[in-house]
Formats: sequence, structure tokens, C-alpha cells
Amino acid sequence: MTRISVHSPSFSRRRTVDKPAYRSKGGIVVSQNRVAAAIGAEVLKAGGNAADAAVATGLAMGVVEPWMSGIGGVGVALIHDPRTNAVEAFDFGGISPKSLDPADYPVIEGKASDMFGWPAVKEDRNLKGPMSVAVPSHLAGLSAIHAAHGRMPWAELVAPAVTLAAEGLVVDWYATVCIATAFADLAEDPGSRAWFLPGGVPPGQPLQNSGAMMRLPNAKLAATLATIAKEGIAPFYRGEIAASIAADVQAAGGSLSRADLEAYQVRRVKPHAVRHGGRVIHVLPELNGGPTLAAAFSRLPAAAPADDASLFLGYADAMEFAWRDRFARLGHAGDLGFSAER
Repeated sequence: MTRISVHSPSFSRRRTVDKPAYRSKGGIVVSQNRVAAAIGAEVLKAGGNAADAAVATGLAMGVVEPWMSGIGGVGVALIHDPRTNAVEAFDFGGISPKSLDPADYPVIEGKASDMFGWPAVKEDRNLKGPMSVAVPSHLAGLSAIHAAHGRMPWAELVAPAVTLAAEGLVVDWYATVCIATAFADLAEDPGSRAWFLPGGVPPGQPLQNSGAMMRLPNAKLAATLATIAKEGIAPFYRGEIAASIAADVQAAGGSLSRADLEAYQVRRVKPHAVRHGGRVIHVLPELNGGPTLAAAFSRLPAAAPADDASLFLGYADAMEFAWRDRFARLGHAGDLGFSAER
């Protein structure tokens, strides 16, 4: 149970916010979306292990919340093996196309339009459009996790995502907000416009709802996932799907090639161990959130303060330190540059 107590002179009494923690003998699946999490939980119920559940959940997330997930994206994973107590890291982060020319991405004054606040690049070429496309590594990562630790057949883990894509993304309030926020960018791309902007505008549920939720089906995504379920990831990286991806990106002005897709390899690396308050926290090294999380823990005192105010001020100080560190030195070969043990 997470409990936060808040007291303000404007209130006559202390108010407490509770967030319950769920426990299960068979395991728990957590994701941003409850539908994807339920799919992972069903995998556990059917006899799958945590790796199987992660694969099924990850693929489902690319359909139910495609604005932050999907087979066109990237990823990382930490896996703990209870038999050996070892922790292994799978790095399937983004790799730039080999023929990409950094001179095509001149840095200009101001900040980028995304949430991270990096220096701006001309026309946001590194953030959107064909010139921003890196090698899509999400599928390769999930396949590597499954090959190393999975128990259930691959096809069974992909099948729920196929069904979800055919049925269509449910347009709830959150989907409407996400799509509307990205409206201008989505409208510029024919494929995105066709899926997310029916009628040319952000979708929404009708005020007089008959009970049936509005959905945005994606037959092409369903067909691609069905092929991946049947044949594995080979068509995506070396077959007809790879050829189609590379041709589309290059026709629009990007540099991703079939050779980039064919050459992609998932990296299995040793995670960093951060010792804090008698605990060991494992994070991925290099270009991801791991070093930044480690930097934050390096700033926190080993023992929690006695009062809530000091606790949250400590959190704020640690996060400020971590982000300053990130902006100052983290690059593709970035590593921990401080003591990560307290």
C-alpha cells in the first residue's frame, strides 16, 4: 500500500490518498493499458512465464496505445532469473541508418518540440517524418527475449495483438486526447491520417452513445502481425515486409535501407547494479533512462527522512541532479560518471 499524507492550513484535517498494491501467487502484469495487462495475465494463467507475458503484453500495447509503443519502435528489458538470481539486460534500442548524414540535421536555436527539451534540430527532422526513422527493433528484442526465456509458442503470444488490430483501437477519452494533441503531425502522413483521423479530424465517441464503442481498425497492421505470428520476425527484417518498409521510408526522403534491417542485432549486456539503502537496483547502461535513474539514486540519502516534506524535497533535488547530469554528458556511449552506491 502506498500512502501519501497531505496537510494544508486550508483544510481542517489531514487528508490521506491510498493506492493499493495487488499481490498474486501467479505473478502480476503491469502496463499502461489494462487490456494489454489482462492479455499478459491470461498468458500467465495459461502456463506461460514472465517472458511470455512480457512479449504478449508488449505486442498488444502497440495496438491499444500506439502513440508510445509498436512494432516500429525500440525497447529495452531487464530479466531476473530466479533460478540463478542473475539479472540480464536486453538492449534493443534505436540504431540510426548506416547512410544517415549528421550534416542533414543542423542544430538551431531553441528547444526541440518534444518533452525532453533537447536542442532543436531544423524542421524537427530527428523527431518526426521519414528522416527520424531509426531501425525498428522492438520485434527483434521481443523475439530475443522469447528465444532465451520463453515457454509458450511464439504464435500464441502474437495472436492477441492480431485480434486487437483487426477489431480496432478503442477510442476512449485518452485516445482522443493523444490523437488530437498530435493532429497536425498525423495529418501530414498518409498512413497515419488513414488510421487515426477518420474523416480528417480526431475521432471521439458520439454524445448519444448507443453502447458500442467507436474503434479504429487497422487491417494492414493485423495482416503484418498475422505474418509475424506464423513466420516469426524474419519477414520483417529480411523479407517482403522489410522491403516494403525500406521502400516507403526512402520514397518519403528517409535513409532506412533493407541492409539496415538485415544487419540489426539485439545486444545482451550486463546491467549496472546501484546499491541504495540496503537494496540493489539494476539499470541498463548507456543511452536510455538507466544512467539517469542511477544518478537520481546516487543523490538520495540512504535513509528516508522522517517527514513527508523533506522526503519530497529530496526527490526533487535528486531528479534535478539526474536531469542536469543527463543533459550535460549522456551520449550514445554514456556511462555512469559518479558514485552509484550510498
